[in-house]
Amino acid sequence: MSAHQQRGSLLLCKLFGHGWVYVMEAFGRRYSRCRRCGLVQYSGGI
Repeated sequence: MSAHQQRGSLLLCKLFGHGWVYVMEAFGRRYSRCRRCGLVQYSGGI
């Protein structure tokens, strides 16, 4: 995937919101990843 496509996906996410999907839980913390642009976000826990 090229950097240009990645930027395009980020732009889509800014316009339409990220499509977060649950990826993992580590040490009681949950992480989600956007299926559109691949960005990972910490999504809660202790």
